[in-house]
Amino acid sequence: MGLMWTKGFGGKHAGPKSINNEDDAAESAIHCLPALQKDYLSKYDGFLVACYSQHPLVPKLKDEKEITTSGKPVTGIFEASVATSLQIIHPSEKFGIVSTGKVWEVVLTEAVETYLGTSRGGDVSKRFAGVETTGLNATELHDMPQDEVRKRMKEATKRLVGKGDVGAICLGCAGMAGMDEMVREACIEELGEDKGKRVRIVDGVTAGVAWLEGAYCECTNYINFDLILTPMLKAFKSRRFCIPLVVIITLITLTAIGLGIWRIVLFTHAVRRQIHHSVTLLRAASPEHSASLHTTATGTFVAPRRAKAAVLI
Repeated sequence: MGLMWTKGFGGKHAGPKSINNEDDAAESAIHCLPALQKDYLSKYDGFLVACYSQHPLVPKLKDEKEITTSGKPVTGIFEASVATSLQIIHPSEKFGIVSTGKVWEVVLTEAVETYLGTSRGGDVSKRFAGVETTGLNATELHDMPQDEVRKRMKEATKRLVGKGDVGAICLGCAGMAGMDEMVREACIEELGEDKGKRVRIVDGVTAGVAWLEGAYCECTNYINFDLILTPMLKAFKSRRFCIPLVVIITLITLTAIGLGIWRIVLFTHAVRRQIHHSVTLLRAASPEHSASLHTTATGTFVAPRRAKAAVLI
């Protein structure tokens, strides 16, 4: 697999206990970014912001020099879940989000519109069923009695699928990981067993990690010629050019090109072998597992080296 293991981040750093609105998200980005710049950006190969919102930390990380020069993949669980949902639903179906506090109904609707580049009442309404909420924040999902949590999760889910043609439901909070069973129960109770089992349930964390795997495999097959040729150009400009330097840089360049071609050949061979395997898995999967298999299919290719990803909670 591309990403062999992950590193969590966020527990020991200052910031809001629970991100309950856009102000909390902005505050968490302010607290997280300096620590990431100091200790994490150079050590890890991919970054997943595990807050279900259009979190400002995602674009901030993408603007960092370490990220832009290396091409390290960065995404958030919100972006990953929306992209995955659009891939797995039928063209006639919609996807929706079950989230926490009521404030997220407007915030996440606007986030979907911004992410898809659409306007309210326009094309987004054809693919997006909307947001339904439980009235609980992220910490209450685990602190409150589980019977009450289950009741509210199921009520929100039933309101969402009741809108019609909902083919996928995104778990709209990282704290909802593992609560897909509650959502599935509600789908079956509202739609019947056959239709209820067809609804895909998308965990943003799973979708995000799968995307990082695929993006990492892609970027490691890219040769950054700027890193190779820049020293040569500087040597010419400073007039400190010498034959040994030319020989060394030429050898490095030829080696990099040769390795790049070889890796592409191996990668293409892996793709040909794995595509059939992945499609077979998807066809054989039961409906309740098809969404998770779909999101992991992009990560079945072999990466040239072990990679590390940081999950930013």
